[in-house]
Amino acid sequence: IGACFDGESIWLIPYNSSNLVKVNPANFGRKRQNTNLDITASRALNTTYANPSPDRALLVMATVRCAVTVAAGNAYVQAKADTASPPTTVVSGIVGIQAGLLNEDNTFQISFIIPQGCNYRIDSSATNGTATLDKWFEINM
Repeated sequence: IGACFDGESIWLIPYNSSNLVKVNPANFGRKRQNTNLDITASRALNTTYANPSPDRALLVMATVRCAVTVAAGNAYVQAKADTASPPTTVVSGIVGIQAGLLNEDNTFQISFIIPQGCNYRIDSSATNGTATLDKWFEINM
């Protein structure tokens, strides 16, 4: 499933479907667990976080920026989730720049669902580059 958040609604693209689904979190009647517009002080790459709800899944959407400073540099991130700490099971594909061009700079939005009782993290790797987080959004489903 692919997803993005436009500031009000969540847009979902179900796997193997030609449909686009619009979800308004306010219609669920559930409180957002966490909304951070600048996560640099409270969230970090390669840090383990837990789903705060014991009985609901957690939808996580984060904006990541990958940049390389020299030719053939690498910068990428990958979301993971399971009951281990740190998590080891991959829940999203790798996004970023691998063997990029000089001064390549890209921003991506990653989204993934964390099952109840699981931990999650966004791992990063960079050689001659940087991987950073920007906007972060979580909601219990």
